[in-house]
Amino acid sequence: MKRQAGMTLIELVIVIIVLGIIAAVAAPRFLDVKTSAMTAGQAGSTGAFKTGVTLAIASNQVAQPTWTQIEGFISGFDQTGTGVATLDHDNDTVVDLTITGYSDASCATAHTDEVTATVSWGDGTDCYDL
Repeated sequence: MKRQAGMTLIELVIVIIVLGIIAAVAAPRFLDVKTSAMTAGQAGSTGAFKTGVTLAIASNQVAQPTWTQIEGFISGFDQTGTGVATLDHDNDTVVDLTITGYSDASCATAHTDEVTATVSWGDGTDCYDL
C-alpha cells in the first residue's frame, strides 16, 4: 500500500475556509480591546478617586472635605488647584478622565478654589453625592 505524502487540494481548501471563518469571528473581538481597556482604566481610576474621598473624610473627620484635603489622597492624578483632577491613561495629548469637585449636590456649581467644602464630584458622566 502506498503512503500519502501530503494533503490533497480539497483538504487544503477546507482548512483555509475553516481558518477564514475562525478569523472572521475572532477579529472583531480583538479590534475592540483598546476601547475596553480604556473603559476599565477609567472605572478603576474613578474607584481610586472614590477611595481617596473616603480616606479624606475619615482622616479629617469631616462629612464634606475640601478639595485640598482630597488631593492628599489621590496620587497619580494631575491636579489643577481649582477643584479639578485629570488623568491621562495612555500618555497621549488627550486627557482621558477629568474629575471635578462641586459645592452643591447636583454637580452644577464647580469649585473655583481648593478650600470650599466638596459636596459632590463628577467624572463627566455621573454625579456622586457625598
